[in-house]
Amino acid sequence: MERDFVSWRGHRVHVNATGQGEPLLLITGLGGSTDQWRAFAQQFHNRRVIRFDVPGMGQSSAPLAPMTVPAVAELAVAVLDGLGVECADVVGY
Repeated sequence: MERDFVSWRGHRVHVNATGQGEPLLLITGLGGSTDQWRAFAQQFHNRRVIRFDVPGMGQSSAPLAPMTVPAVAELAVAVLDGLGVECADVVGY
């Protein structure tokens, strides 16, 4: 398992990437953490599964204001860029 942090807008964002193969980005709804994807992520043995904690959740630093959905989308791009991933399939809730 690959655990790492990326820097985004002054935040330390926790990223969890596992496996090898085509990337699959899992985006948790606001208020969730990477742990909520654990059982789901284990079903993809032939994929590189990438998940992250939005600032204020899990192991990421806390923001001064709540995250907006467009900001989470920008963060998702930053996470992929930080891992050197050009494109990925995306699942979110």
